[in-house]
Amino acid sequence: MPEGENMAIWIAAGLALFTVIFGTRSLDVNERHPGLVAAIAREAVVKLFALIAVGVFVVWSVADGPVDILARIEASPMADWNANGARWLGLTVLSGAAILCLPRMFQVLVVENQDERHLATASWAFPLYLLAMTLFVVPIAVIGLELLPGDNPDLFVLSLPLAMGQDGLALLAFLGGFSAATSMVIVASLALSTMLSNHIIMPIWIRLTLGEDPMSGDMRRAALMARRRSIGFVLGLGFAYYRLSGGTEALASMGLIAFLGVAQVLPALLGGMFWRGATRAGAASGIEAGKALWDWGQQLQRDAP
Repeated sequence: MPEGENMAIWIAAGLALFTVIFGTRSLDVNERHPGLVAAIAREAVVKLFALIAVGVFVVWSVADGPVDILARIEASPMADWNANGARWLGLTVLSGAAILCLPRMFQVLVVENQDERHLATASWAFPLYLLAMTLFVVPIAVIGLELLPGDNPDLFVLSLPLAMGQDGLALLAFLGGFSAATSMVIVASLALSTMLSNHIIMPIWIRLTLGEDPMSGDMRRAALMARRRSIGFVLGLGFAYYRLSGGTEALASMGLIAFLGVAQVLPALLGGMFWRGATRAGAASGIEAGKALWDWGQQLQRDAP
């Protein structure tokens, strides 16, 4: 097995172990994991600091300051980009749907929320965080296209410092990217494992082993084992996708595919919250119709010349 795939197996196993230790040590009534949330918050700070550090290096060391970087942006191919209103609207709608529908977003916004007042703080702090994250995206992209035209643009934050001989900055960028990836995978695995164990595995286990008296068995131990095994199963699926896709580097495309997939449940989610006449059959029919439309669109894309 190639060295890269060996590393991927060890990383997946380490993420599974970390998620099990910090996410399933016990069954709490409120299902909150303050230690895990604190670790993810620190990772978010590391990610932001690393991106800003690379951006400052690009603007004031590679370029000659804001005036020079603006001139380079104007002279780059990005300046000739024509905005597509329909695409912009579609991406905005998909991003908004992802905030509501992605399991990891639900885990952070709803399950881990200890006080509704925190949402009021997040309503202004999160946009500011996103603004800080995007502040240097265009300068990094422009310098990367100029100096490393053959490289993957998704990796410019790492490849630019390496190409300029800034090993320390490259290490910081790697740590920032690694922290971003691990926090996303850990929260998603925890959320999906909880859904799998609560809504699929445990109901089947109760029906098969306990029959009519669900209180006759050790429910607590079974639920913990189901959740831990679900974490391994979810990360195993992720590793299988990595193998089957050939380790694709199109991270942005993968993210859009995920956004589009979860957007299929948005009508059912909104209907369940705001429409008293909503039914399970109607929700299932809507999700199936959305999936069929999605499959049809993918088939058209594959058949396109």
